[in-house]
Amino acid sequence: MRRAVFCTALALALAGLLHTDKSPARVAEAKQDERPTLNVIAAGINSRGTGIFADTGVVRERGKTFRIELSADFPGESRLNRNLRGVVQYAFDSGDDPPDVKVVRVSGPDDPALRSIVQEIARTPHATVNIDMDLMMFGAEYWRDQTEKLARVAAVVAEERLEQTPDSSNSIFTHSAATVGLSKLIESGKGSLYEHKVAASPMTWQLSSDVLIVQAAGDLPSTPTGDEKDIQLLNSASRNRDGWLNRGNTVVRVSGRGFDVQPSAIYESLAERAQRVLTGGNVVGAVREAVNQVKAHSAAATLGVRDVRVEVSVPFSAQHEPGEPPSPQRVERFELSNVSSGQVIKVLNGDGGPSVQTPDTRRTNWDEFKDEVKKLEPPKGGGIALRAVAELPFAADEVAGAVWDDGAGRVVLNGRDGSEVWRLPRMNPD
Repeated sequence: MRRAVFCTALALALAGLLHTDKSPARVAEAKQDERPTLNVIAAGINSRGTGIFADTGVVRERGKTFRIELSADFPGESRLNRNLRGVVQYAFDSGDDPPDVKVVRVSGPDDPALRSIVQEIARTPHATVNIDMDLMMFGAEYWRDQTEKLARVAAVVAEERLEQTPDSSNSIFTHSAATVGLSKLIESGKGSLYEHKVAASPMTWQLSSDVLIVQAAGDLPSTPTGDEKDIQLLNSASRNRDGWLNRGNTVVRVSGRGFDVQPSAIYESLAERAQRVLTGGNVVGAVREAVNQVKAHSAAATLGVRDVRVEVSVPFSAQHEPGEPPSPQRVERFELSNVSSGQVIKVLNGDGGPSVQTPDTRRTNWDEFKDEVKKLEPPKGGGIALRAVAELPFAADEVAGAVWDDGAGRVVLNGRDGSEVWRLPRMNPD
């Protein structure tokens, strides 16, 4: 038990370090939606959500982009601690926002600066809004402040949106600590403002059955408060798939690589050095276990990478007359390879997924849904699978050439101004 707690604490301390915003084999953006769309995204601790920003287009049209940065200024807090949060977030998540993103920093939902950007979001046909919590590491007080602000700001954005654009299809995607904000949005009675709700690596069980759950094998355990003593090593919301299925939630579970594992070499190298300095190997095992948990934690929110194995589990119960008790639940489950979780979520949201509330409709659409998802999987039997060819998120005319980085074992694509545009995964030079 002590080892598990130590590994968990170490992993949570590293959370955000291994976010890889330029992941390999991303899929193309979704085609334009007929209805106006609003996508709200929110990442967890030590993250600015740049990777989720980039991946949103896999599920729905991204459109015009906005960033609402929340501040967590507490009376008596030292200036050093306040500035450290921003430094840590940028250090752990140094990815780039989409071009021309509009940014505003607010103290909360009552900040006058929020009003103008909310009105602009409401008028934009297709909009993606990143609500960026000012959250670093543990701290129940900070988690409570930021997740409550997240819930209220998300409600304000959606309410104004539906008032000005009543036919808007609203979705909210939350990861890690931000799932606590989603739970507070639902508890406040405002969950219905969002037609589609997704919780990746959920930190809390307090989510309604219409929330799509995304988990990753080997993920960090959950903590609903941000307090170390509340870490749930057993019956963890981020790990327990059957617990969600029993509650009626659809679960998408990813496993395999699913992300660029190169940063782990840094920590493995540190661990090996520690092993030489120390007599035992426990430190090495703890560090590696922590790194693997953090990588899995990031993978749960990586929607646009195809090199993963995806398992889809959907709970069903037979239709009954009103007032009759529900029948025993059954679960339909199948697996896919080389399909991104974002592609699966896109199909789920349109065909028999968590947004469809009646069991009868889900049951009617199940075969159609399964067929649609299976189409995303590359053909078996070897050869060149054209459906699995990577589509990188930049235009071909942005690339001036490619060079081989012998030290990193990667092909590097350079732009016309000489800057690095993309790094392919590590490969054998032969």
